[in-house]
Amino acid sequence: MISPEVEKEVLQKFHTRKVFTVNQLKSLLHCSVPTVRNHLKTWGTLTSYNHNGQYYTLAGIPQFNEQGLWDYKNIRFSRFGTLKETVIHLIEASPHGLSAAELGALLGLDPRSFMHHYADLPQLKREKFQGRYVYLSTDEQWGAAQRAARKEALEQQSLQQLSDHDALRVFADFIKHPQTPLENRVTRLRRQGVSVDVHEITALLQLHGLSEKKTVQQDF
Repeated sequence: MISPEVEKEVLQKFHTRKVFTVNQLKSLLHCSVPTVRNHLKTWGTLTSYNHNGQYYTLAGIPQFNEQGLWDYKNIRFSRFGTLKETVIHLIEASPHGLSAAELGALLGLDPRSFMHHYADLPQLKREKFQGRYVYLSTDEQWGAAQRAARKEALEQQSLQQLSDHDALRVFADFIKHPQTPLENRVTRLRRQGVSVDVHEITALLQLHGLSEKKTVQQDF
């Protein structure tokens, strides 16, 4: 039986030390491990999602960031509870889905240490974008919005890598060869030393409110 005075003292120490392990609490409370775990449930503590979940903190202590995460001396907690629930929430909340690397950066973890457990979660789906898997929501409308946003971001990224000189070479090629399919156009441009791909050409046309069909019809 833990006296109210001892329990109050330990709860006060939480606000100073922030986190404790079960063994540390066992020493402070002078009780068994099962008794400590019962009190952790009663107190409504949060469990760290790294360090094998061995650290605990009181719910009112963490100062969560916009993603609902808190890092204290490399001990990490989530507003959403377990790592699994946190991964699901982060992916569903992202406007463009998240790759394993992006998830790892947010969580402060090596994605190789956890993503293989969650690759087939029914709440998520996985699609490849430019050779990299990206996790999206299974909600039909939101998943479609994430997919579109991811594609747009990749196109913009590709466009940023296209120099003004190369962009002019692309437009010049449309003027000279208006009927050429995109794949053949890419091959010809690369032979001329223009490093470009289909996504970059498409993004360039979209930036100027054009499409391949329009450029052919207008013939500049």
